[in-house]
Amino acid sequence: MRLYIVRHGQTAWNKEFRFQGSSDIPLDDVGKDQAYRVSKMLAYYKVSKIYASPLIRANTTAQIIQKKVNVPISYDPGLQEVKLGEWEGLTVKEINKEYSKEFLIWENEPTKQVGLGVETYYDLQNRAVNTVENICKKESENLIIVTHGAWMRALLCNVLNISLENRLGFEITNTGLTILERIQIKDDHKFVVLTLNDITHLY
Repeated sequence: MRLYIVRHGQTAWNKEFRFQGSSDIPLDDVGKDQAYRVSKMLAYYKVSKIYASPLIRANTTAQIIQKKVNVPISYDPGLQEVKLGEWEGLTVKEINKEYSKEFLIWENEPTKQVGLGVETYYDLQNRAVNTVENICKKESENLIIVTHGAWMRALLCNVLNISLENRLGFEITNTGLTILERIQIKDDHKFVVLTLNDITHLY
């Protein structure tokens, strides 16, 4: 079983480096084009279904992909981006100015709560792993998953056995494609990374 995991296309807030979190920001024209481009790549793979975050930027990306791959979409709230509470809509510079202490903790100590409606990376990782496990219990064929950048980083740190403190050690680009393969080892299953952040469709 393979998971073709795609980050949503670009939004205006991505371009402005604003934290989006659970805010429902639509794709811009570049993002729609990116989604169309990755859809052409995904059309070469045999998949049975698309799972997507219900947030509009992922939802729209999934719908554009669906037009090419012609399989049903299911929306799963477990695929939504990290919740960023009072930081949503702000740039890193603005957050550092107004919430410097809390932001430093959130960036460097993934298990510590900072309040403000902000989800820890530790909680995000648990949510991402549990969501994928639940999907895999229901499905046995190859799937496309359309989700978000921080969500993907959290999941990949688990898959690669990397500390969450090192989550910025790899890039997750808008519509970058990451392919995971689920393999059985004795009585257990694990994922291996086949492709990380493939963006050849954007060139």
